[in-house]
Amino acid sequence: MKYKVFIYPSLMQKLEFIANNYNYEVGGYITGEVRDGEILLKELLLPSQSVSGVHVDITPEAQIELRRKYGKKCFSILAHFHSHHS
Repeated sequence: MKYKVFIYPSLMQKLEFIANNYNYEVGGYITGEVRDGEILLKELLLPSQSVSGVHVDITPEAQIELRRKYGKKCFSILAHFHSHHS
């Protein structure tokens, strides 16, 4: 099955900001939903993390804190991402 993917403009702006303004890796999660052959990517959830120019580390404890911080939004996570600072 082929899916059409839509990215909310506010999410795209955040991803572009990260890609253009950080000199190190950043990791996180993208929320959204799948319906009627479409994937709708909505929001960026950023956990606490240790980062460097080439590495992202998100601990299990940071995963738990992510759930506390974002609540039920965590149930709609569709993707994990990380940037490449260059």
